[in-house]
Amino acid sequence: MAAAGNDARSAIMDWAHGDPDWRNHPAFYPAGWADMNVGWDRNWVAYNPDGDENLADNTLYHGLISVGAARHEYGHEDRSEFWLWVDTDEDDEMDGGENYNFYLNCPTWFSNFGRWVNMVAPGQGIYSTTPVSYPFVMNFFEGVDAGYGWLDGTSQAAAFVAGGAARVWSLNAAQTNAQIKSVLIETGFDPADFYGKNQLAVDESVTEPWKAEWDDNKYNWFVKDEWNPNDDYVRAPYCYPTTVDDGDPTINPFSAAEDMSAVRYLNIAAAMNRFRIYAHLREALSGTPLDGATVQLKLGAKIVDRMVVKADRDRWFSVILNNIPYQGGGVYQYQVSRKGYTAGFQTFYAFTLNASAPGMPVPGDGWWAAYADVSVPQANKNLHAVLDWTAKPWDPEIRGANLDLFLWLPDNWPPADPNGDGGVVNRGPFFGNYQPAYDIYPPGHPNEGWDGNLGEGSLLDAFLFGETWDMPYAQHNFDRWGDDRLPAESITIRTKSGLPWYPGTYTFMVTDYSSSYPDGGFGNEPNRLDIDSGQFVYPVVRLWSGGKLLKTAELNSESTDPNCYDEGVNADFWKALTVNGITYSAFQDCGTAELPGEGSSILPY
Repeated sequence: MAAAGNDARSAIMDWAHGDPDWRNHPAFYPAGWADMNVGWDRNWVAYNPDGDENLADNTLYHGLISVGAARHEYGHEDRSEFWLWVDTDEDDEMDGGENYNFYLNCPTWFSNFGRWVNMVAPGQGIYSTTPVSYPFVMNFFEGVDAGYGWLDGTSQAAAFVAGGAARVWSLNAAQTNAQIKSVLIETGFDPADFYGKNQLAVDESVTEPWKAEWDDNKYNWFVKDEWNPNDDYVRAPYCYPTTVDDGDPTINPFSAAEDMSAVRYLNIAAAMNRFRIYAHLREALSGTPLDGATVQLKLGAKIVDRMVVKADRDRWFSVILNNIPYQGGGVYQYQVSRKGYTAGFQTFYAFTLNASAPGMPVPGDGWWAAYADVSVPQANKNLHAVLDWTAKPWDPEIRGANLDLFLWLPDNWPPADPNGDGGVVNRGPFFGNYQPAYDIYPPGHPNEGWDGNLGEGSLLDAFLFGETWDMPYAQHNFDRWGDDRLPAESITIRTKSGLPWYPGTYTFMVTDYSSSYPDGGFGNEPNRLDIDSGQFVYPVVRLWSGGKLLKTAELNSESTDPNCYDEGVNADFWKALTVNGITYSAFQDCGTAELPGEGSSILPY
């Protein structure tokens, strides 16, 4: 491993010999030898002295990696974020598309550059070990702390690559240093398409690339806007220098020896054939992270990672599992355990890794599985059906998606004479021909109709209300109404002797709330349940009782019902789960009619 150097240039000028071709010299040694086309030319080391790029000019390049320094993801260790501006159209104006945000990891202003640089790795604002003896040079002259301190430089970047090489080597001790170099380079990110944005951006007005970053009249100016931090920026002549010309009258000034289009950004996880997974793990009623829960991932019978959930507002995901082995065909299981919520570890999502299938992770990737988010209810003897779906605040297609979980009670309740007094009580259905989600009281009941409060059912006995009615013994716990904080809903069914309170079939339905319903609901969110739509939100309903996950229903591409692929015709419904005694069934049936008897209705009655 060799640091590329911190001179902000691609070549060392041969002042002594007045070499007119100085730009073809590597800038730093031994890093320059990492390129097979670096070799001796007369009295100096030059790029491609034999004129054939297919023939090696040195024997060191096989196992030597030259490392440049990438910018800190936030610009500085103090997390001050700013744009990197590359004036690609040379008009001295910051136009759209010329802002290279902090997460793209362009090289630092000081890093040497050129074709002879193989890799870049973090090299700015690195919290690193320092000598503990006192005084030492950096402490005395620069105020760097003893023991640990913030450091910049390609030396810091080279340490990252060296550590990555050691980890890759640990997986196969028989590999040679040349093979390790090949693995690191082949699995690194290519800056030509890093994070999906072309970073081979060049300000072609640069006339002297070797000193561009030192030219304080134009480049490396940090401009801070006190009123709008989003407008803070630093100007640079390039993100990654390239020989590619954009075809305008200004000629690209970079030479083949300075081109970095083939350089790679270090990805240790990919080199080790590992990946990372994310998930949201929440308390079903509050929607907050399930603090103190233990989450683990199993690959087959082996636990590959485990963590304890912490309720941290600054963390986008409550679950982050790292260093997961990437095994094609392997069966991965997400499991959760939390006292008061689960009976030991419960598997809430499982998948088989198929590298060729769309949506699957790749080595080095951070992956959020569509059906891996879970909201867990407290453990008690009741039945809890919990609906989760995907809501990505950054995605305007599905931001604020609002699904609704419906429950159809058995259509033979309540008994004809529930109190033995000869009174006749209406049997279901309870709202004309339609059973709404929240109004699960029969007609004529004092709580019939939408009132936003007691109109959501109850688990309590009727006599507490001074009524002679039988109660539904089912409670719709909440409705988020498109609140991004918790894309979930739940319904609880009271049990009796371990069974649902009433005999017969309880049916859980999910709707995208895209039409006006008889209970007065309204909305305009089509296609949330249409599998082939860009607005599909991957709903999953899980049935819990006593801390055990009894059944899971996913609406996914395995569905063969053509109505599940219908593009938002009227209201979409998904029949997710049924409960009849201790029989729990999952379905992938869809309907696009909002009333019974219509052509594509799947409403139970």
